[in-house]
Amino acid sequence: MNNFLDFWSPEDIEPIPTEEIFLMLADLGIPVTEEMFLEEVAACHSAAEIYKRWKSLYVIMAEGRDADFPWMAADVLWRRLAPDKISVEMLDDMMQEGYELIEEGDPQGCHIWLEIWEVLKPRFTSEMRKVDDANSVFEGSEFLSNWCQDLEMELRDAAVHDPTFHDLRIRYCREFCEFFPEETIIVPNMKRAVAESLYLSGKTDEADMEFLACVAADPKDPWNYIIWGDMYSGMEGQPSDPSRAEDLYRKALGLDPQEDKGIRERIADLRKRR
Repeated sequence: MNNFLDFWSPEDIEPIPTEEIFLMLADLGIPVTEEMFLEEVAACHSAAEIYKRWKSLYVIMAEGRDADFPWMAADVLWRRLAPDKISVEMLDDMMQEGYELIEEGDPQGCHIWLEIWEVLKPRFTSEMRKVDDANSVFEGSEFLSNWCQDLEMELRDAAVHDPTFHDLRIRYCREFCEFFPEETIIVPNMKRAVAESLYLSGKTDEADMEFLACVAADPKDPWNYIIWGDMYSGMEGQPSDPSRAEDLYRKALGLDPQEDKGIRERIADLRKRR
């Protein structure tokens, strides 16, 4: 029986000449040419999607050691023959690189993630009203919905050291809300993020208007008032207005009893710092 080390890896396939890869695919029952492959690339978002098409068209005789060869070969060929069209597999590599850089405290990770967002945007259709509706354009090692929220949070953290990230965060969050207007959980957070970054970048009046819009959209969500109050509390290193902050915190009380304890702690801390 073959052990794990016997199986193909992308690193094994990369040195093989293109013509030889196509011959090996033909031997496994996949008689595609370079021209046919590029037509598949034009119609697909990922090498995995191409492999699914092959399975529906051909009787693939890939077993044992060769079981993973076709989809790995599709990935290698895509990167080699159509590098300008970014596949889901390539996006996934960029995403993981971004996570690694962010873990190291390198803001370049956020820039890589924003590149991913730019690639994904044209793939979103008007029928994709929630982020999970867009899973068909990205099926990588991360859930698209989780990554979208991670991007918002990391842009905020990056802005602590480089204020230019506030504008990038505002633009990203607004675009997300436009693409996925029926995303009932994430969109309110994104809209508050816009208001927060406006305030932190010194655009107080615009921030207040955004927070008012958040309250109008959902008057019963205490976090609209809590985060708004945080802006005026001085917690973010901005000029504080303790009276305004406490007023906003008190408007949040009673909207969700589970949050009341935390709100009262905020008020108590605010009074200690006066």
